[in-house]
Amino acid sequence: MHDDEKQKNYELAEKLMSEQNFAAAIVAGAIATLLAAVAYGIIVEAWPFSYGFAAAGVGIAIGFFMGFLGRGVSMKFSVVAAVYTIVGCILGNLFVKIWNQ
Repeated sequence: MHDDEKQKNYELAEKLMSEQNFAAAIVAGAIATLLAAVAYGIIVEAWPFSYGFAAAGVGIAIGFFMGFLGRGVSMKFSVVAAVYTIVGCILGNLFVKIWNQ
């Protein structure tokens, strides 16, 4: 990689870092978590064999919304998305238990 390519990549990285919005990512992730948890509960209730697919869908939905609205490239965005995904799957399982009563 030549010096001019390195400089161009450095400028692109600076631009991406300046566009990050952690607050928007937190809010978008929280809303996506609730919506994905409801979808998880509905899918698992309808097709009991689909836990893995539903969990993957929760992670994809949360990651998409946090990435789209927060535009995050830092590690803290990934950590929060992973925590939201775990919470979304737990909430989805809770919704399934509530609907089965």
